[in-house]
Amino acid sequence: MHSSPEYDHIPWHLVSAAFQGSLTPEEQRGLEEWLALPGNQEMYQRLQRLWEQGMDWHELYRQANTDESWLALRQRMHAWQAGPSHEKTWGKTLSIWLRSRMARGMAAAVIITAIVFAADWWFTTHPSGATYENTLRAAMTVSLPDGTSVILQPGTKIRLDKGYNSTGRTVLLEKGMAFFGVSDRSNLAFEVSLDGLRIRDIGTRFSVRQTSDSILVAVLSGKVACIQAATGQSRQVGEGMSLSYALAGKRFGQPVLTGFVRDSSRNVLRFQEAALSSVVDVLEKMTGRTIRLDDPALSGLKLTARLDGETYEDAIRIICISLDLTYTEEGGTGVLKQRAGK
Repeated sequence: MHSSPEYDHIPWHLVSAAFQGSLTPEEQRGLEEWLALPGNQEMYQRLQRLWEQGMDWHELYRQANTDESWLALRQRMHAWQAGPSHEKTWGKTLSIWLRSRMARGMAAAVIITAIVFAADWWFTTHPSGATYENTLRAAMTVSLPDGTSVILQPGTKIRLDKGYNSTGRTVLLEKGMAFFGVSDRSNLAFEVSLDGLRIRDIGTRFSVRQTSDSILVAVLSGKVACIQAATGQSRQVGEGMSLSYALAGKRFGQPVLTGFVRDSSRNVLRFQEAALSSVVDVLEKMTGRTIRLDDPALSGLKLTARLDGETYEDAIRIICISLDLTYTEEGGTGVLKQRAGK
């Protein structure tokens, strides 16, 4: 998509500085002079709405700014444990997801330009029910007819199923990676469909990444149900978790903890001298499991470790090794105990 003459006259350095609250007095005067010209006030308000929408989503990318090699390594380890025939598939999916985030350090004006062009493309070219494809070099945001926001990574293509927002809300992901911020419609479920797998939203924000041999779903808030179309077999993925699906073997991988959640500015699974009780609270929230400390005195033990990129089982192993504890399952509840003889 090429630049539109409609935007050539915009003083991007002033507009971006205004949106970031960093205008100097001289720049403020320059912006006011530009706003006084016919049509510019309306254009500025439109850009501001798009900026605010884009920056809300930018927070999701900021949280993914982490050590990719560590997560990729852990994903490969879990793949190997699941079976060597699937190591290639599982090993690269989480790393691909993280590398697909918005480029760090991108200038604010470039972000605005991408958002504006994306919006212009959507408003003028694609009515409800059509196909949306990002041919830009940067991520772009589109709004679906029901109010759902979608960030399309470069090269991503989605299509709305027939009857979208009237008889159903199904989006077909034909290629690439997309982040979904789903609007609440209790009477119409939201689903993403792709290559034999359906991802049903249960009030959340999540991403879906499809490659030639795998699918990766990562949840930032709420939870989704991943349903195998042919068999109905399903897996639920909660906040701060990811799940891989191998297309060749048509099988789910092990859920992996990511530590990326919507309401935190940091990875919540990286602990520095954290009380064991707070570590347990985080794991319970992410996994939906119940964990009990056999002795209340254990709650004050301090843990320094990173559990992102681990399965629940491996996270528990790290805790036990670090604090010299044991773990058992008793009636569906996990129990952490002081090792015998201590």
